[in-house]
Amino acid sequence: SQRHTNAHAIVNACVVAATDDDGAVTACTAAFGGVVTSGPLLPERACASLIGKKLNDETAMRNFCSVLLSEAKALPLTDDEQNSTEYRLALLASFAYKFFLSAQPSLPPSLASAAADSLAAAADRPVSHGTQVVNVGDGKLFPVGMPGLPKLTARLQASGEAEYTTDMPHTARELVGAFIDTSVGDGVLAGIDLKRVIDAPGVVDVVLAADFKSQALNVDAHGSTTPHYLLPMGAAVPCVGAHVGLVLADTAAHARYAAKLAELTYTHADAEAVDGLQAPGAHATSTPTTAAAATSASAASKKAAAIKSMAVSGLAKRMGARLPLLEQATEEAARVVNANDATNSAHTESAFSVPAGGWGYVHGRPPHEWQRTAAAYGPSETVTATTDESDRMDASPAPAMQLSGSFRFSGQKHFFLETHAAHAIPGEDGKMVVVSANQSPSTTQAAIAAVLGVPCHKVDVRVRRIGGAYGGKIEHHMPTAVVAALAAAKHR
Repeated sequence: SQRHTNAHAIVNACVVAATDDDGAVTACTAAFGGVVTSGPLLPERACASLIGKKLNDETAMRNFCSVLLSEAKALPLTDDEQNSTEYRLALLASFAYKFFLSAQPSLPPSLASAAADSLAAAADRPVSHGTQVVNVGDGKLFPVGMPGLPKLTARLQASGEAEYTTDMPHTARELVGAFIDTSVGDGVLAGIDLKRVIDAPGVVDVVLAADFKSQALNVDAHGSTTPHYLLPMGAAVPCVGAHVGLVLADTAAHARYAAKLAELTYTHADAEAVDGLQAPGAHATSTPTTAAAATSASAASKKAAAIKSMAVSGLAKRMGARLPLLEQATEEAARVVNANDATNSAHTESAFSVPAGGWGYVHGRPPHEWQRTAAAYGPSETVTATTDESDRMDASPAPAMQLSGSFRFSGQKHFFLETHAAHAIPGEDGKMVVVSANQSPSTTQAAIAAVLGVPCHKVDVRVRRIGGAYGGKIEHHMPTAVVAALAAAKHR
C-alpha cells in the first residue's frame, strides 16, 4: 500500500502450505485480494501444481507463479487510474515469490530483507507499546503531567457555548444570503427571472455572476464539483444544485424563501438525448419541469456507456454496485413501459419522464397506475372510537393505500454537521474580514483577494473551529466564502 497517502492495501495475499518429513508439499491454499473484480482470487490450479513438489525447487516456484498469473488473467482484472492492471499483477507475482523465500531455512544477506516478517500480521509483530515517565506536579512541565487533564474545548462544545460561524452575533445593517440553485443536472442556463425574488419581503439585492469584476475570476480552480462560484448565463449546468445567485435579505428566513421564487430556464441542444422534447437541431427553451425530463432522458442515453466504463475499470465492484441488478431493473422498467404503451396509450408516460408533480420512475408501476388504484378504493373515511369512559375521539383518516418497500445503497463518505457558512465583514482601508470554517485559510484568502481585486494582506480569513470536515472543507467551501465576501464588498 501507499502508506504516505493511503493506508489501504492495493493487493494482499495469504498462502499456506503443509509439507511432509521430506519437505514435499502435501496441501496448499492461497487467496489474493485486490487483483480481480469478482472478489478474492483463489488459484486452485496454482496450488495443485505444488503438490508433491519441494518449496526449495526453483522450477516449482516458477511454475507456481506462471500458473498463478494465468489464472488471474483469465478473470476480469481490477484496474484504476492510480494502480494499473500490470502493477497489480506484478504485486501478485511478488507476493508469490516472497512466500517461497519465507519458506527457506536460510537466505543470503541480499535476499534476507525480502522475507522480512510482515508488519500486518499480529503473529509476526507484537503490539507496539511505549512508556514515558513524567513527574506529576512539576510546574516547569505544566500542563504536561497533570492528572485527568480534560480536552480544552470539551465543556464549551458540550454546553453549546462554543461559537461556530452561524453563532456569531448579528451586527448593524447585516444582510443574510441564500443561494439560488439549479434544479437540473444538464443543459445550458438560458434565463434567470428574478421579479418575484426582488418583490419578496426583506430582499435587498441578488448577487449574480455579472457582479464579478472579471468573469475569469468566477472560475473556481480548486473545487472540481463547483466549476463556477456563480453560474453565468449561457454556461453549461454541471450538476443539480449549482449556484446561480445569492439572495441578500434582512433575515435568513426571508432569504431562503425568496431564493425558491427564482425562475430558471434551460436550453438543451442535444436533440438525440432529449428526443421527443424538441425538434432535431432545435434550441428550445424548457421550463424547469421539462428540463428535468430532458435531464433524465439524457442520463438514460448515457447509461450503457457508463456501465461499460465501470465494468472495464472495476469501479462498480469497488463501489459495491451490482451491474447485473442494474441491467435487470432497466430491462424491467422498459418492459413495464412497453406494456403500458400497448394497453393504455392515453396515459402513456416515458420510462424516464417527469410528470407534473416532479416525480419519475425507472422501475415498477408508473404514477398514473397508482393514482387509478388509489381512486378505486374510494374516498377515505373517518373512524370514530369510543373508550370505556365514553370519551369519543376522531382517529386520523384511513389512508386509501399503504405502500412499503426497501432499498440498498453502497458505502458513503463522512458528512459534517456544520454546513458551509461564511460571515464577511468589511473593514477599514478596504479590508475584508471573512469568518469561514475551512481547512485551507491561505487558499481561501488568495481566492477572495483575486475576486475583490485587492492584495492578500487586505483579506483576513479567520477560522476559530470546524464543525467536522474530513477534507470536505479544503475547497468545497470556496463558493460560500468567496460570494459572501463579494456581497459584503458590494454593500459595504
